[in-house]
Amino acid sequence: SLITAVQQTNDLNLVHVGVKFSCAFTLRDIQERWHTLLYDTKASRIAMARIRELHPDQQVAAQENVLWSVEEETMLATIPASDPAEISTFVNLLSQHRAVF
Repeated sequence: SLITAVQQTNDLNLVHVGVKFSCAFTLRDIQERWHTLLYDTKASRIAMARIRELHPDQQVAAQENVLWSVEEETMLATIPASDPAEISTFVNLLSQHRAVF
């Protein structure tokens, strides 16, 4: 969850506020864990091996439950809240902004 959330948002503060982990972590805990993943080769290898060992369904679930990026939120915010959401609205948004989504 940490890796996918940081890759998506590029913001440890957003990850701290928006991601539900297996236990409560402080922002400092998350910063330390991210730093370890980036700069401790052994820890990074172990984490990547564990990710590869996850059942494919668990890997998909982790990818599907990531936070929206700032760019994605900005695009979604262009849809008026007063309008009833229709699938075509989202299809058009996706097709017009493929690089963002």
